[in-house]
Amino acid sequence: MQSKESKRIQKLRDSLAEKILKKISGCTVNSDLSHSLPNILNISIDGVESDALVLYLDAVGIAVSGKSACKSSDSVPSHVILAVKGKREGIVRFSLGRGTTGEDIARVVGELARIVPLLRESRAQSDAI
Repeated sequence: MQSKESKRIQKLRDSLAEKILKKISGCTVNSDLSHSLPNILNISIDGVESDALVLYLDAVGIAVSGKSACKSSDSVPSHVILAVKGKREGIVRFSLGRGTTGEDIARVVGELARIVPLLRESRAQSDAI
């Protein structure tokens, strides 16, 4: 049985997933949320590199990870990440906690909506060179 706090965090996580999928094209949730930890959201975003997205979000005060929790200190992708739809890039893990609010969710989605198109454009220009 889930605690009241776990249920609150799970609702925030589900809201984050729903809003990201609505606002940003080319996003995929990499797990069945009904069988995931209530505080973890792992997504893939087409056309961006995980490292770049992590750096941009960090610059605006949003902490995320581009690696699975079991390999966070290793530079080699984990078997978990490699198995996710065969992708090696654009994967980001959000971890929500007791201090996470609805305002935090809105801010994350807003920053993603601002940053993802910039990263996609930058990547397209790099690929054209």
